[in-house]
Amino acid sequence: MCTPALAVPLLIGSAAVSGVGAYTQTSAANKAASFNQQVMEQNALDAQQRGAKEESKFRMQLSQLQGRQRASQAASGGLVDAGSGADINEQTQYFGEQDALTIKYNADLEAAGYRNQARLAGAQRRSTALAVGTSLLGSLSPLALKYSGNGKTSSTN
Repeated sequence: MCTPALAVPLLIGSAAVSGVGAYTQTSAANKAASFNQQVMEQNALDAQQRGAKEESKFRMQLSQLQGRQRASQAASGGLVDAGSGADINEQTQYFGEQDALTIKYNADLEAAGYRNQARLAGAQRRSTALAVGTSLLGSLSPLALKYSGNGKTSSTN
């Protein structure tokens, strides 16, 4: 049986050990979450840059296709800016623009996903800081209960 004089230092020591353990664990979790946040932010930037390059490359290919179409129409004696020749050129431009916008949209979606993951990592980093305080308070609660008058102690316990 532990005497009350010995119980208090043991409770304080237990709380200290729990606090150090929680701090160490939280510190490691914070570092991991911070690293993950940085990686996700970098991935978002990379997705945007890749999307912009892909869109630019596609627009250049679209322009080349339109040039070949116009040259082919002119070489065969057709009207380039009127009638079916103009219709073909307009359709090529319209569908090409839709494809370019899809490329940009997909890159934006990918980047948004990475940004959301970065925000989640940041939230995890902040929430782990609460773990130390919670663990320490939880470890000290028996001591607080004992001295608050709500805890019943007797020498027969």
